[in-house]
This record gives sequence, structure tokens and C-alpha cells, in this order.
Amino acid sequence: MIKSISHISKRFYAYQNERFPLILLSLSLFPVTLSSAAIVSKFATTGIVFGFIASLAYIFHIRVNDEERDFEHDAAHHSTRPLQRGVITLNELRIVNIIAICSISIIAILSGLEATFIAFVMIIYSYFARHDFFYREKIRRHFFIYNLVHIIQILLLQIFVYVIIAHRIQFTELLLAHFLFTLTGTVIFEFVRKLKVPGEDGTGMDTYTHHLGFNKSMTVYSVLILLNTILFFFISEMIHPGVMIWIYSSVSVIVVGCSIWVHWVKKASATDKLMQGIFLLVYTVYNVSIYVFIH
Repeated sequence: MIKSISHISKRFYAYQNERFPLILLSLSLFPVTLSSAAIVSKFATTGIVFGFIASLAYIFHIRVNDEERDFEHDAAHHSTRPLQRGVITLNELRIVNIIAICSISIIAILSGLEATFIAFVMIIYSYFARHDFFYREKIRRHFFIYNLVHIIQILLLQIFVYVIIAHRIQFTELLLAHFLFTLTGTVIFEFVRKLKVPGEDGTGMDTYTHHLGFNKSMTVYSVLILLNTILFFFISEMIHPGVMIWIYSSVSVIVVGCSIWVHWVKKASATDKLMQGIFLLVYTVYNVSIYVFIH
């Protein structure tokens, strides 16, 4: 039994390096949990920790669903991915996924009826998403709609985090602004993940650059970044107005804008990683700032 657990742990560690980078995901999820706690005015450590663990567990649950649903597609078009290379098996991922679902369920029950109900909705929705809502052939023809219905899972997760922390949330203008802020953040992460350097789209026809082209994709990405910054500015003005917010937001736009421009010109894997890394840093700073401003 111990050897089996150790074996799966080693294989999972190798898998997560490529498909579920725990450190990078933690750096993006924990700051969002902090800012969520600030927005609902609940700073209990337990709620923040529960919200973070639930977020990580549900994101992993979605990842396993994606791996199961896309296994044949990935075998044909992404044969170098860890599951296709035999780094880990689907059954082993399912075992870890059961632990993730149990963690979500326990946290939901401990957080009250509302959280339990939302967790139930999340799991049911993810089940339908895993099966492409039983319209696999039709829904996959519409790339943007297909991605939209899957992003809804993250929106449900954000509501779940609010409820875990506050137990009962009140819908205010500030909460709505923060929800839209995290929504654009989620869309950006999803978008940039499928924004490839010209010539690296592969044959799967599953990237935004394949459907929009590199220039249009970079334009959309730039608009999303600007929208996310505007929402951060709006939230900051509501809770901590001042000239420094203008300076802070402007500097952030300039820094991210420079990384976008460099990648737009160079079109290299290194500049792609630089652009993603700078957005992750700025988004982290935005969320931590919201927490600090209110706390």
C-alpha cells in the first residue's frame, strides 16, 4: 500500500510539472483567495485556507476531466504530453481526482448549506462538461462557444470561494466588480494558454492563434489585459481612492504592455513565457493590493 502511494506520488509529481504546475497555480490562486476574503470582509484564516484548497482541488478535477475527454484527441495531435507518454495513467489520475473531490465535499459541508449546494452544482456541471454536454460532435465545431461553456466552471468556483469564506454573501457593487475582475483574469489565463507562437499551433486546431491568427489573438489579449486593469482601478477607487492608484495602474499597464510588444515583435517561446510571467506577477500584485487596501 505504502509502495503504491509512493509510486503514484512520484508519477503525479512528474505529471504536474507539465500539465498541472502546482507552484504556478498556487501563485495565481492564493492571491485571488486573499482578495476574495477582503471583498466579503472575512479574514478568518480557516476560510482563506479552505478557499485556496478547494480552488486547487477543483482546478485539478477539471484538468482530469479534460484529460479523460481529450485523450484520443491528444493521442493524435499532442503525443508528447505526459499522459500519452505513459508518465502517468488515467486510472492513477482518477485516484488523485477522488481525493480532490472528497476534499471539495468536506470543505463544502463544513462551510454550510449554501456552499454544499454550490459544490453539488459544480460537480454536476463538471460531469456534463466532461461529456461535452452529450453534444460532442456539434459543440466541438464551435471553438469559442466550447471554451466559454468550460470557463463557466471557474465562475462557479469563484462564487464557491466567496461562500466558503463568508458562508453567506451579499451582492454589492464591489462584489460584482471583483467577480468581473476575476472573470477577466480567468479568461486571460485561459486565452494566453492557447496563444501560440506562429508555427507552433500543431495539428489539433485547438488554439486561439489557429482560429484568429497571431496578430488578432495578441490584440484580443491586449484588450483583456486593459479591461482587467480598468476593473482593478475601479475596485481600488471604491476602497482606497487616491492619486497613487492612477500611478499604480498606469505603471502596470506600461510593464505588461512592454512585454506584449516584445512578444509581438520577437514571436519567440522565451518572450511568450516572459509575457505570461509578467501578467502572473501583475495579477498577483493586483489581488494582494486589494487585500491590503481593505485589510
